[in-house]
Amino acid sequence: MSNLQSAPTKSSRRRGAGLLVAGFLLLQLCVPLRYYLGADAADERFSWRMFSSYSRSVRRDLPNRQLIVFESVEKDGTVTENRVPLRSLLTKRWIKFAMRERAEVIRKLLIWRHSRPNVRSVRLDLTRFEEDGSRHLLVSYVLDENERLVRK
Repeated sequence: MSNLQSAPTKSSRRRGAGLLVAGFLLLQLCVPLRYYLGADAADERFSWRMFSSYSRSVRRDLPNRQLIVFESVEKDGTVTENRVPLRSLLTKRWIKFAMRERAEVIRKLLIWRHSRPNVRSVRLDLTRFEEDGSRHLLVSYVLDENERLVRK
């Protein structure tokens, strides 16, 4: 008799399946909200607008952009600003993510470079080449004292 009471009934199996489906649908609705309520407008990986015009315009502009990282290094009492050779230190994918202004990638890159010995500050500049050959500064990023990313 106890075996009959412990066996799941049809209604409890249906209820469990219904809860599973409802949970899956809720997840499908909540994950894109991360983009709409978040601060990084360039990160559209989990949004409903994955192939939006914003994403396409950034991708079209990538060949005209250049990523430059400078670090101020103290040596023998003098501070000099050196350009970091990114192509020899990072993969192409990391450079593309930074060029698309993925905040977390930029933040981790700056923290990594700042943690090196004798480095006093690190700055990332994102520039764009104009048709006339001139270079235009789009945005500059630095870290504050709490390792938060600051856009200048």
